[in-house]
Amino acid sequence: MATYDFTGDVTDRRHTGALDTYTRDVVIDFAVQNAAGTDGVTVMNVYEGEFVHNIAVEVVTGEGATATVNIGDGTDPDGFHALTDIETAAAAVVGGGAYAAAIGKLYAADDTIDLDPTADLDLAKLYIRALITDYKVRTPPIVID
Repeated sequence: MATYDFTGDVTDRRHTGALDTYTRDVVIDFAVQNAAGTDGVTVMNVYEGEFVHNIAVEVVTGEGATATVNIGDGTDPDGFHALTDIETAAAAVVGGGAYAAAIGKLYAADDTIDLDPTADLDLAKLYIRALITDYKVRTPPIVID
């Protein structure tokens, strides 16, 4: 099992202080970096004090074969998306995991958002966007470009 880290590719549409709501997004192109169904994919970092409301997944390019993904964190691997279909191109969808049903999760410590491919992926291109509110005053504020 390999682990792929896309946290360096993240764009943070960032704020300047606490209680700001913003998006953090990344494009993952499995045609460029294939992933086996047993691989782990780190999508983005989340930081102490951030509340992730939801995570949307837009399938820019479908896998072309039966394929689903789970998206969550170390506590609940499918907390935001449980078996989201990425077979064909589709508009952004918000997942149906436990965190999504609870209208999000407040992170008490730094963590990562992870994607679990349930099949080998070598064609799909996904645009993943998290909607986040920061409840912690940071000096200086987090800036990710």
